[in-house]
Amino acid sequence: MKKRTYFCLSFLIPVLIISVGFIMCKLAPFGEKSLMAIDAWGQYFPMLREMRRAFLNGNLGYSFAGGLGFNLIAQSAYYTNSPLWLLLYIMPFDITPVGVDLIVMLRFGLAGLSFSIWLSEQFDEGSIRGVAFSVAYALCGYTLAFINQFMWMDIVLLTPFVIAGLLRLYNKKKPLLYIIALTTAIFSNFYIAYMLCIFCVLCFIAISIINFKGYKNMIFDGCRFAVASLISGILNLPVLIPLVRAISRTVAVDSSFNYKPEFYHSAKEMAMRFFPFQEVSLEYDAPNLYFGILCVTLVIFMFFIKSIPAKAKVVSGLLLAFLIFSTNFNILDYIWHGFHFPNQLPARQSFLIAFVALTLAYLALKELSSYKVFTFLLCCLIITETVANTVITFKNDVRATGIHTSLLKLQDDIDEFEEYIVPDFDENEFFRSELKTCRDNGGQLYGYLGFSYYSSTMSAKAYSFFQHLKLPIYAKNVSVRYEYNPVFNALFGVKYIISDTHISDELSSVIASSENMYLIENKAVLPVAFVADKAVLDINEKYTGKAYLNDIFTKAADCDDIILSNGMIDTEELSSAVKKLNASGIKITDISGAKISGTIEVKEDGILFISLPYEDTQVKIDGNEVQEIEIAGYLCGAYISAGIRKIEIKLH
Repeated sequence: MKKRTYFCLSFLIPVLIISVGFIMCKLAPFGEKSLMAIDAWGQYFPMLREMRRAFLNGNLGYSFAGGLGFNLIAQSAYYTNSPLWLLLYIMPFDITPVGVDLIVMLRFGLAGLSFSIWLSEQFDEGSIRGVAFSVAYALCGYTLAFINQFMWMDIVLLTPFVIAGLLRLYNKKKPLLYIIALTTAIFSNFYIAYMLCIFCVLCFIAISIINFKGYKNMIFDGCRFAVASLISGILNLPVLIPLVRAISRTVAVDSSFNYKPEFYHSAKEMAMRFFPFQEVSLEYDAPNLYFGILCVTLVIFMFFIKSIPAKAKVVSGLLLAFLIFSTNFNILDYIWHGFHFPNQLPARQSFLIAFVALTLAYLALKELSSYKVFTFLLCCLIITETVANTVITFKNDVRATGIHTSLLKLQDDIDEFEEYIVPDFDENEFFRSELKTCRDNGGQLYGYLGFSYYSSTMSAKAYSFFQHLKLPIYAKNVSVRYEYNPVFNALFGVKYIISDTHISDELSSVIASSENMYLIENKAVLPVAFVADKAVLDINEKYTGKAYLNDIFTKAADCDDIILSNGMIDTEELSSAVKKLNASGIKITDISGAKISGTIEVKEDGILFISLPYEDTQVKIDGNEVQEIEIAGYLCGAYISAGIRKIEIKLH
């Protein structure tokens, strides 16, 4: 058969096997369940929807759909930059679980195809051996365990191209494939690509030792490798700069290694992870190392084949051993994961072990090519073992939920309220909306300017501020959830609440309803910017929760307590304070992308209070740049003098 036939099989067989798993679990498009579970539902799916809106609108810089605002370029570089998502962005309908599940299936096929191409490039042949090992790579323990972590699979399928490009760079002095593949990998997901970059350095060292041509050649080859790698980094600067800026502000960046060197698991526990039918590791357990026990046997056999040069066996063996060792030794684990320990989900680089090991296993079986019947039977057994492990994993461990129907049901309700809850920037509207029964990243999921936010790019100051307010979280350091409170609604401009219960009082009323939901309009809300009393710069940081919220509001409005000592809200005082502050609120004249312009009538000198992140905001008053002030450790402010002032607020 021709090479392209083997390539087709390497793509189709993983897709077919995954389809069987989907059918077993009744996953869309074969049922009502979906892979939208855990992080896939809380983070990736809403972020994909938000990115599609930004892609279609051309507003890719900044989003107001979560927290008080966040840099969308940074979030996307971490979560949603996969070129494969473009297939969903250009569709005429909104992103649904069916579409995402189909892309997941496609990725498994592409992983098999890319590994098959790698083997063909390395060994200059196409064969049933290549198909068997490509299926094992596509359906290794890593890809099955992290099937709900959509963003990571891109690097799995790009790694064979990156290393093939590295070899072509080394052997033929042709850098193009390496640059294109590595650039695409970094763009798709910088986090796992960071691990791939470490792997590239290790591979380059291994290749240089195996093919040692003198120190002078090694230096020239090293420079060529460094320059090509640097070019890939430079090409990604438009996404890396905002990302590095965002990551440098997170809680994780302050983590340091202050533990004693230790091993996580015993040798027996580690060895068991290479066997089939193991429970997948998602919460601080031993790494997902499975890639086929028959393939493990072939790797061991490879070291006893005399026709393979001793140096190649030693260097390859050391590389593989180092990769395995790294997943179990805390110091190396800390380095591999960007100089902090991963939050659950262990050994996120372990697919590299499968890549190296399966390449060595292929090399071993290639040496047995004269035994054609044996080779064919062994390949069939490898595929059979992979199928069995995949089926058992789907049956026991794959996280699937019935969120598909509930998502669409709530979407129908929200669609009925869209004309209310989504501000029209063309009409210079800016306000926030939220679900009373909170869900993570609701604004990104449904398209309104929400407050709830769950992302690893959340800044430490944001998290600290929200915790000071005692708002609920889902994941420590990276999430915040909205909690209904009239004072909070007023201060942060939450104008509409979508609720499954009827709410009607002095401050709010039901203005619309659907089959399952009510739409509540808050009557006492403030604009995104207004003039506050100078006392707002002296917030008592010893307060927390409602006391902290009350302190911010009363000092901004220079009024008596709004939230009383018994926790009740003085609605009359709140209404009066909101009316007073609204008199000096911004009258928006233009909203374009990440810039809000307007005018304010300032009756007396005070503080321009802006309910946006201080660290993201630049302010101009009457066309002049001013020094921003940090309010309550997170919000933005600026001194402003009496008069009618032109205001320009720019987010970055």
